[in-house]
Amino acid sequence: MHAEKRLPACLHSVAAARAWVSRILDGYPDDVTETVTLCVSEAVTNAIRYSRSSLPREGGNLGEVILRLHNLPGCPLYVEVQDEGPLTPGSRPHVMDGSGPLAEHGRGMWLISTLAKQWTVMSEESATLLSMAFNTMPSTGRAEP
Repeated sequence: MHAEKRLPACLHSVAAARAWVSRILDGYPDDVTETVTLCVSEAVTNAIRYSRSSLPREGGNLGEVILRLHNLPGCPLYVEVQDEGPLTPGSRPHVMDGSGPLAEHGRGMWLISTLAKQWTVMSEESATLLSMAFNTMPSTGRAEP
């Protein structure tokens, strides 16, 4: 499976990303779909809030965030979220330390680092790509041997 969705860089697109991922992952185990949908929601939100994708263009249009899903039988599910580069040169997604229980921000990358099998960020001035890998087998509640 290979799927791609281009979204305008506005907060309304976060719900559209969640709905699209849920449709694409129809038939996957529920826990996989829920985990991936949550991580996509966090990643797309970060891409919109902290990238140049959300800056107005000539004519008032916004940039975009690109969402990709890739899965081959027997392999992890790979999810990519690409934006148009950081608002602040040199900044990149990172896991925040010390978010208190009442903090309103700072948990997105922590959730991704906790729930994804693996994640990585590639960043340059014109684009940032967050790549996440997820197991596609349902969780059993048991440690794997």
